[in-house]
Amino acid sequence: MSEVWPDGVRVVGETGSTNADLAAWSDAAEGAVVVALAQSAGRGRLGRAWITQPDGLAMSILLTPTLPPPTWPLIGLVAGVSIADALGDPVKLKWPNDLVTADGGKLGGILAEADVLAGRVIVGIGLNLGSRPPIDGAACVADVVAAPPRTWLVAAIRARLLSDVAALAAPGGPGRVLDRWRARAHTLGRRVRVGERVGVAVDLDHDGALLLRDDGGVTHRVLSGDVAPSGVRPG
Repeated sequence: MSEVWPDGVRVVGETGSTNADLAAWSDAAEGAVVVALAQSAGRGRLGRAWITQPDGLAMSILLTPTLPPPTWPLIGLVAGVSIADALGDPVKLKWPNDLVTADGGKLGGILAEADVLAGRVIVGIGLNLGSRPPIDGAACVADVVAAPPRTWLVAAIRARLLSDVAALAAPGGPGRVLDRWRARAHTLGRRVRVGERVGVAVDLDHDGALLLRDDGGVTHRVLSGDVAPSGVRPG
């Protein structure tokens, strides 16, 4: 039986990047989604490749946030919360943009690309649903919960993400979203390495920066970077 996709979802058999396809969709409205059944040039942070499994999910969604641009970096964290909520309690969040199992296996990632002049953010999402790519540390959703149908998951993620981003604009909205992220955090409380810094990830700051306390007791604000166990260099 063929998959029946929600309205406002453009499905392509194969493409290079769903983010690029959505950026080229000239009359796309907020909430428009591109899904690729196969993706040949999927991207993660720092230009890294993302391998899309045949039964995985590669999607991008268009947001037009009514938020001051300085708060837009929170959208990547919000997306993590929205996706994890759609998938279920066993899914955890690794700062800044990964969805992981309780033991750190990578289920998926998020790439949020902002165009302030156009007033939009494109959020790319890649998830391993029923199987994992042949990469060390990879996991799939079916390892921890029953993997839902892609059509249902796309609709659930879109609905939650639009609602959660809108909630950011309410008084106290950023704080509530960050509390939800903390409740699912895999990173916090662990001794980690981010670049050349090593210490304990103690919290998130008000803008989503990671607060890392080093062995001298000094707390550093980390705005970007890859988190790895303290004995491993991020790669």
